[in-house]
Amino acid sequence: MSRRIKFLILALFLVLLAIPLVHLFLTWSPANPLRFQVLSQRNLPEQPGSLVHRELHIEVRNTSSTAIRLAYAVFFHHRELTRSPYGRLELQPETAERSMASAELPEEILIPAGGVWRERALVSWHKTETADPSDLVVGYGYMSSTRYLLVDWYWSLSSLVPDSWSGAIEPATYNKSYAPLETTP
Repeated sequence: MSRRIKFLILALFLVLLAIPLVHLFLTWSPANPLRFQVLSQRNLPEQPGSLVHRELHIEVRNTSSTAIRLAYAVFFHHRELTRSPYGRLELQPETAERSMASAELPEEILIPAGGVWRERALVSWHKTETADPSDLVVGYGYMSSTRYLLVDWYWSLSSLVPDSWSGAIEPATYNKSYAPLETTP
């Protein structure tokens, strides 16, 4: 085989190898892929105590070019990002009964590329605070579907290797990001 043919075969192999690597690089960890918008809201009946409750119907929009797995969403007041979110607001799927203290979704939600997921959220404000959803920021954990597939593959392999090997590599964790809670005019 001539040197030119060997070079062409090598170049073709490298191009074919680069295509999935570029895809992996572009879809591994998109920055701030989700947008949260309040579609409607209603006040819940007043209950004894110091909290006021409101139900928000929220639309979560994936702006990235890859599917995103939403693991959790916690809502903070924009001036209190370091404060504990307990009693603030959480994404609450209508199909699950959960306590107000929980910040994790019952299972990960897969939002397709450019897709939308709609759910309701329960908001709890102290009676002394102003109850305006436009003052809220959403802290959320997410993972791209590409990254999730590799993490899932990692966990499958770690169950097959000896225990001394399985702890050698730390698995990927969810990316964390913040987005303002947008309201409709």
